[in-house]
Order: sequence, then C-alpha cells, then structure tokens
Amino acid sequence: MPARPDDQITRRALLGGGLAAWAALAGEGAWRSPLAAASPLAGARSLGGAGSGAWAVESFLVAAPRQRGAATAAGSWAVGAPIRATRPFDLVGLAAGSAEARKLELRVVGPRGWSRWARLLAAHHHPDGASAPSAGEPLWTGRAQVLQLRWQGSAPALRLHCVAVDGRGPALLPQASAATAAPLIAPRAAWHAALARPRRPPAYGAVRFAVVHHTQSLNRYSPGEVPAMILAIAQFHIDGNGWNDIGYNFLVDRFGRAWEGRAGGLDLPVIGAHAGGFNGISTGVAMLGNFMGERVVGGAFRTLRDLLAWKLAVHGVLVRRRVTVLSGGGRFTAFARGQRVTVARVCGHRDVDQTDCPGNALYGELAALRAGVAARQRQLRPRRLTIAATPLAGAVQLGGVYMLLSGAPIVGATVLVERLTHGRAVALATALSDASGAWTATAAAQPGDLLRAVTPSPGSRARASSPLVAVA
Repeated sequence: MPARPDDQITRRALLGGGLAAWAALAGEGAWRSPLAAASPLAGARSLGGAGSGAWAVESFLVAAPRQRGAATAAGSWAVGAPIRATRPFDLVGLAAGSAEARKLELRVVGPRGWSRWARLLAAHHHPDGASAPSAGEPLWTGRAQVLQLRWQGSAPALRLHCVAVDGRGPALLPQASAATAAPLIAPRAAWHAALARPRRPPAYGAVRFAVVHHTQSLNRYSPGEVPAMILAIAQFHIDGNGWNDIGYNFLVDRFGRAWEGRAGGLDLPVIGAHAGGFNGISTGVAMLGNFMGERVVGGAFRTLRDLLAWKLAVHGVLVRRRVTVLSGGGRFTAFARGQRVTVARVCGHRDVDQTDCPGNALYGELAALRAGVAARQRQLRPRRLTIAATPLAGAVQLGGVYMLLSGAPIVGATVLVERLTHGRAVALATALSDASGAWTATAAAQPGDLLRAVTPSPGSRARASSPLVAVA
C-alpha cells in the first residue's frame, strides 16, 4: 500500500535518526526484513496436512439487496428481509465502499436457529501511514448461509465480505517446557497460516506498550473452531482490507490458549495493524470474542496476563510505569500526528483510537490485569539490553550494556548477536558481559543489515532483547 509522501523516510535518515524516532510514525511500509514478498491470495486455496485433512479458505462478496425502510423512532430498529448467500460462510464484515448506518447489526441461521444479534462495525483500526479500503470489522458467525440485517437510521446500501473456511479439528499446540519463561503460544502453522500468506515481509519497530483488543465475534465457539476463526480473520484482513497480514500480534481464545498472529517473530517488535497511529511502537493482543458485557475470566485471563508480562519483559518494559509516545495520526485516532500521548503500558484500544474496543467489560478489567502483569513480571525479573554498531572494513563492531532495570550491571552473562534474514534471526557472534555489564563483539555484516542482541532465558528469567539497529 502506498504511503503518504510525508511518511517516506530515507535510509540515511533511518540510520542517522535511530529506530525510536522512526518507530513512532512507522507504517506498513516501514522497516522490513528481506523476506521474499508473497503474492496476494486470489480465490480459494487449499492445504493438505498430515493427520489434519484438507483445509481451504475462500473470500467472496455478497451484494445485499437495497434495504427498505428506516427506523424513525429513537432507539427503534428497522429489520431487513433474510438474505441467502450463494454459498456457506463462517465470517462476515462490511466490504469496502459500503454505506454506513448509524447502528447496524447482523444475525445468522445456525444449527440451532437464529443467532443473537451482533454488531456489524465499520473499521476502527488500520496500518499507520497508509491508505486502506474502508472495510469493516470481521465478525465470526460460525457456519451459516442465511443472514439478516437490522439498523437504526436510514436504510444502508452495502456489500458484505464473507470468508468460508473448510476444515475443523484440534490444533497442534506446543508442549509445556520448564526451560523457558514464555507462555505456551501456538504457532501460525496451528491455524494454517500458509493459506493466508502475508502480502509483503514483516516490518519492525519498537514495543513500548501493549494494546488490548477484542474481536467482536460471537462467543459461543468451540475449541476446534479457533484455528478456523483466526484463519478467517487473517483472510479478511488481507483480502478485505488489503493489509499485509493479520492485524494482531497475538490472540487469546476463551479456553486460555495463546496464538501467534502477525508473522515476523514472537520476541521481535513486529509492527501490526491494530492501533492506528501507534502500531510502530506497540504490540497488540486480541481476545477472541465480544467483551462488551462478558468479562474475561479463568484461564483466559491468566493467559492474557502471562502473555503480556512476558512480551513486555522481553523488551525491557515494566507495566507499572506509564509512557509518553508520539501519535502517528490518522483517521482512526483523535490524536494528531506528532502529538504527545501518555498511556498505561497495558491499555485498551479505546485509549489510543476512537472505538469502544476492547469492550466495556474487558476495559473494566484492565486495572486488575495490569496488577497481575506487574506481579508476574516480578517473577520474570526483566532486564534491559542495549546495542550499538560501528562499521568497520567488511565487518561491524558491536557493543552494549546488560543490566537490571534498576541500573545494576549483570556480570558474566552470554549475549548473542543476531541478524534478521528472511524474517528469521541468524546468529552472528557471542559475547560475555563484564563487571560493568558491558559487552563487545565483532561480526561480519553489510550496510543495511538489521541486527539485535539477545540473551538466553534459563529458568523463570525473561529473555531480553535489545532494540534493533541497522548497519550504516
């Protein structure tokens, strides 16, 4: 997607200005790994997996007949005639170019008859600094073919973007390990992400805070439906919105399972498309479901807590502190480009953009969530790791400091230097921190290479990752 002229940045400016200033205004076309670009999905694609059967995903449009009538009394609804799609679908959202009603809801005929009414929303997040179609928010309905709309105000003229997923069943989830502090996170392969390949390579920024979302989907889904839900959301984001990949960095289901979202690396600062104006400096975690009136409880709440504690700790971020950042602007946020905004390190989507996400009930739980994340971080003992690069002839001199967040040095620790290549981290060199916490290393690198320093994560200690640095 083309960026606006004032969002363009030269390599010289990037190398000279550093990642922090750049990431505040970064967009979908930001700092990319050299992964070969994939073609957009076109039509239906299928994938066979050993022991999982054949999976397929398909996007198609449903042109809703011109709705008749208007709701004239305050708070009243006009109801349209049932609409039968040409084929079954599992997820639906407003297609780009649809006229908006003041309020619009949808229900479908499922195995037990008509579902509850659910809100059908216009988009309220997008990539930073890029023009995107005005498609809506995807709504998981489960398998259906007949739908009905109701609205307040004037009758809408609209098209619906539908996604059908053929394939259900248990996901291949990772096994628990005592050797890492990271929570269990199902990889992209668990939701058959190869069927919704990214349009372009991942982009990297910084993680200074986390944004909590909900997906607005109906809550009565089964464990076996979750991979199809995430695949359908990804397909909608790519085909319906024209984005690179699924917008969220992580997702959590109501059964307490965490899932990898956007490609690029679990412990890397991958730029998502979840909080317009703030994507380049945040990570986004979406709860699967609608939490306007229902709270997140039990295992789902604990998983959300542990995931946020770990992800922020990796990047040296303590949740108990607030942070002031620069807005990237855009049509979904009330904060102008360049405006200073102070937010909690774990905030709701509505804190940065004009939306009611993550729902009233979940938003009301954020204070308790932050307290839980802070307690978990005391167990993880997060550290801070820095890196700087000085070019040499055919190589690069690297150095930094490894310390506790209190400023005390960490002595005798192994530091690994990695280069991001084809969307993956490749080891270049190792070093040991000295009595002051400082470390140095020399590695073969070329101008433009994207490097970081990381440390192992034995026992309960959180893995530490430095900001990214580009070789000049």
